[in-house]
Amino acid sequence: MAHIKNKSDYTLFLGSPAAAAANFVCIKAKRKENTSSGFFQLLGAMALIQKQRKNNRKKYPRVHDILSDGDQFKFYHLDEHRHYNYKVKFWSQLDSQPRIINILWTIFQHALAQGSGQNTHIERDPVNTPISN
Repeated sequence: MAHIKNKSDYTLFLGSPAAAAANFVCIKAKRKENTSSGFFQLLGAMALIQKQRKNNRKKYPRVHDILSDGDQFKFYHLDEHRHYNYKVKFWSQLDSQPRIINILWTIFQHALAQGSGQNTHIERDPVNTPISN
């Protein structure tokens, strides 16, 4: 059996970071014009988190992820049936800025609602927050 490991650049946790599949949102930051190289890393991380949640019988198997170079924002969603969809927005398009902020706000608000009663926090420490199966 292959053992897959991946790291996110930023992770929003529900509960303790040490708990399996406590990750709610993984954020991958890439250099400009290089966001496509992070897609498979991101999709792999999403699938691993979802698998851990299902194995641990977590009630929320959906996963939200963000891939960004600071201008291009790709918002990914993996549903409970392992189907993914995404939206792409560009910060440089001024009319997209409120939409980007709204999507981020909605994702984080949803995370907080799912984690009510738990320690919900965001961390930036890719060395200490591995995602693995």
